[in-house]
Amino acid sequence: MAIKNTAVDVTIAVTAVDTFVYDTRKDSDGGAWRKRTQHTSWYNETLNTATRGSRKEFPTVAVIVAESGTLTIYDGDDPSMPMWMVFNASSNLMIKISDISSISILNGEMYVCLNSNGDLQYISFIKDGARWITASTAYGGWYKQGGISNRNEGSSFGYYNNVAGISDITIVNSMINDVAMTVLPNAPIDPATGLPVPTIAIATNGGVSVIKDNGTVVDITGTSQGSDMPVDQISFVGNHSVMFSHRYASEVSTIPSSDSTAEYYNQLPTFTGRITNSISHDDDTHLAALSSDNNIESIAIDADNAVSKSVSGVSRHNHFAIAGDTDRASALSQQTTTQAIWSVTSS
Repeated sequence: MAIKNTAVDVTIAVTAVDTFVYDTRKDSDGGAWRKRTQHTSWYNETLNTATRGSRKEFPTVAVIVAESGTLTIYDGDDPSMPMWMVFNASSNLMIKISDISSISILNGEMYVCLNSNGDLQYISFIKDGARWITASTAYGGWYKQGGISNRNEGSSFGYYNNVAGISDITIVNSMINDVAMTVLPNAPIDPATGLPVPTIAIATNGGVSVIKDNGTVVDITGTSQGSDMPVDQISFVGNHSVMFSHRYASEVSTIPSSDSTAEYYNQLPTFTGRITNSISHDDDTHLAALSSDNNIESIAIDADNAVSKSVSGVSRHNHFAIAGDTDRASALSQQTTTQAIWSVTSS
C-alpha cells in the first residue's frame, strides 16, 4: 500500500481495510492541541514497545492504518514513517471488535467503525478516553476507564454505563460501514477540548445517522429499500448536506432537523439529488456514473464536485446536488478506467 502526499511518501507492507492521512494542521486550532497533552496517560506511557513508538507527542501528520484486529498510527513527520501507536482490537479492549471497516479523525477525536455488530468507537486524544456508541440505549453511554494508555488492557479497564456527564447516543443500526467528520460554522466549543465540536455522519446497514454538534442524533432511512438499505459510503456536501451510497445510487440529502424517512431514499423530504449507476437506474434527470454493473460508491469532494467508483473505473462529477439541473448533460467532467482519483480523495 503506497501512502503519498506532501508530507508522506512511503509504502507500508500491510493488508489494510482502511487508511486515513490525518494532517493536524487542518484542525480548528491548526494542531495546537498536540502541545497541551502532556498530562495524558498516552503521553506518559512507556515508549519503544510493541504497541508504542519512540515519540511522546502526537505527530503533525499521522497515517492511520486499520487492519483486521489492529489499528496502527504511523508518524508521518518522519520520512521512514515509524509506528507511533498500536491499538489491538478484541473483546474488552478499547477497540472491542476486530472487524474494523472505516476510520476518521478531526480535532484530536477519532471514530472507528466496527462492521460485525460492533458499533462505533469514539477515542479522544485530548480527553484521554473512549466511548462506545451503539444502536441500543442500554449501551450508548458506556465510557472506557483508565485512559488511552490502557487501550490494550482487558476487562479491568472495560466500558461502564451510567457515567456522570456522559449522555446516551443512539444510532440507527449497529453494522457500521463508513464515517465522515466535519466542523460546521458556529459549532459550539467543547469545554473539555477547547475546540469546536465536530458533526459526525455514519453509514450503516440500516441507513444514516448524523450526530450533530449539539449532541442530538438524526436518522435518514428508506423503509422499503430492502437489500438496498445498507449505506456503504458517506461524506459531507458543504455545510448543509450529506452524500451517501447504497449499491446502485448515491443520494444527496440535507441534514434534517429531525429523523427523515420515506419508502425510498430518493423520496425523502430532505432529498436534493443523486448520482445513479448507468445500468439499472440511468435516466435523463440524474447524473449517471461510469459503471458496467449496478454498484457504485461516491464521495463528495466539496459542495459542487464528487467522484464515483465502480468496477468500470472512476467518474468525476460536478453540479450533482440539484435534481433536474439544466447543466446535467455536461456534469460528467472526467472518466478514467483507473482509480487514481478515488485513492486521492477517499482518505
